[in-house]
Amino acid sequence: MSRPPVVRTLKVRRRAAGTYSRRHIDLQRVSAALCPAYETAASRHAASLHSAS
Repeated sequence: MSRPPVVRTLKVRRRAAGTYSRRHIDLQRVSAALCPAYETAASRHAASLHSAS
């Protein structure tokens, strides 16, 4: 008997909350390259994530 879908959904949510996908990181890099002001905001966001853990 397989596990209910709710259990799998919770696992995916938990993983997504703690990590960023490679695509998300690539999009941040592209945004920083296109808009210098975004780079400052992205680095502040990344710094807050590291200090929170």
